Amino acid sequence: ITDKNGNIFTTGFTNGNILDDGDGPLGDNDAFLTKHNSFGQSKWIERIGVRGAVISGDELKFDPTGNLYVIGNTNRGINGAPMRGTTDIFVVKYK
Repeated sequence: ITDKNGNIFTTGFTNGNILDDGDGPLGDNDAFLTKHNSFGQSKWIERIGVRGAVISGDELKFDPTGNLYVIGNTNRGINGAPMRGTTDIFVVKYK
């Protein structure tokens, strides 16, 4: 997905190291969000992970004011949130 400035955003999941800090995933699979400029140069990478969890970023959406939302699924609670089933959805807002 791209924003009004041509920046490119991607989401998905990884079970490997995607950050420059050398640390592997926090869980079995971590969701990620990346931003690249219109030339394809990496600007930043965010990771969503919980120990022992399988978390996936599945979709990205912008609202009319430019806030970015990551929609995904998880098999563990995120930030202490209780689970409502064996797999739950999550939504994370980035300003």
